[in-house]
Amino acid sequence: MRTPQPYSIEKRVAKSGHISYRARIRSQFGHVSRTFDRLSDAKSWAESTKADIRRGEVVNVIEKRRTPVSALIDRYLTEYVPHHYNDKEIKFRQTEFGRWRERIGHLPVGALSPSQICQVRDQMLHETTNKGTKRAAATVRRSLAIMSHMLNMAVNEWGVIPFNPVDRVKKPKMVAGRTRFLSPEEMQDLLVACRNQPCPHLLPLVVLAIATGARKGELISLKWKHVDWEQGVIRLMKTKNGHPRSVPLTGLAYKMMREKFALHGMKSDYVFAREDGKFYMIFEKYWQRAKAEAGLENFRFHDLRHTAASYLAMNNASLLEIAAVLGHRTMQMVQRYSHLTEQHTADVVKKMNDRVFGNLQIEQIEGPGMVGQASGQAQLEQSLSKV
Repeated sequence: MRTPQPYSIEKRVAKSGHISYRARIRSQFGHVSRTFDRLSDAKSWAESTKADIRRGEVVNVIEKRRTPVSALIDRYLTEYVPHHYNDKEIKFRQTEFGRWRERIGHLPVGALSPSQICQVRDQMLHETTNKGTKRAAATVRRSLAIMSHMLNMAVNEWGVIPFNPVDRVKKPKMVAGRTRFLSPEEMQDLLVACRNQPCPHLLPLVVLAIATGARKGELISLKWKHVDWEQGVIRLMKTKNGHPRSVPLTGLAYKMMREKFALHGMKSDYVFAREDGKFYMIFEKYWQRAKAEAGLENFRFHDLRHTAASYLAMNNASLLEIAAVLGHRTMQMVQRYSHLTEQHTADVVKKMNDRVFGNLQIEQIEGPGMVGQASGQAQLEQSLSKV
């Protein structure tokens, strides 16, 4: 008697020449199937599903994988996002998931494949934004990243699917990052212009942005209780990536924050509050006036963050140290400052070479091979002189 196969995989060739693989599993509860672009994915899914069947979970497995993607999005936005991100990031994720819901929300999550994710990726790359500009590759990468995070939860925590299809999708290439930063002269002019504005918050806000490299949203949401005077740090609780971090508070920034606390510390919980003490200060018109007075062109508030990173790099901070200060979770975002650390790297290598080879007498370690090599080099130079 033949032993029934645990599953079957059928190779399919479309008229266009596209090859796909359909994995099919039969059981006493019915059958379940799924089509993949790669044979290895089909086998992985079939073996994972068959293992669930052996554990008696087939009914739950089939039911879960029939769940529409829109239901997973609702669960993610309801159960996870509000507890891990600030209001701005929540709004961004809601917007991005709105695009995903429109395109693939009706699909069963068990039928979601890398090719379908690729289609959405390509659609996003060719769309125009509300401003009439082409959607940036960085925005599409972020959209893929948040979809991937949700699907990872579906794999690891919710047990809905065996693998994340976004992992098989190539991400759009990033364009060179913007590295506009203030020269010492521009910084002097900007700080003077900020001091001349009627808004008392603008100068300390700009100084703090340059001194810490913190984002605008992280600073304007800062509360006095998160300023640690003894340790000399500020604790940024509402960050872009949802991971709180601490940054040093020293020098002019520390002095200005002390003076600000003496004047306004008892009026509001927020460091940069409105006159009525509520969150948050509106400073944009004063910032624009200060930029105009300082003669700055092509400069945004976020470039103060680039200024902090650039001066860290030029003062011998490593890329790892810059990433820690700025709160980057990967090294990719700080690679734009690598050229500014090259001189520091060269100095480090020079010091190492001086220490290792400085006291060696090279003549004492030259062997026959090296002498022959030197002789050959001399012959080559003699030949070239005759050309």
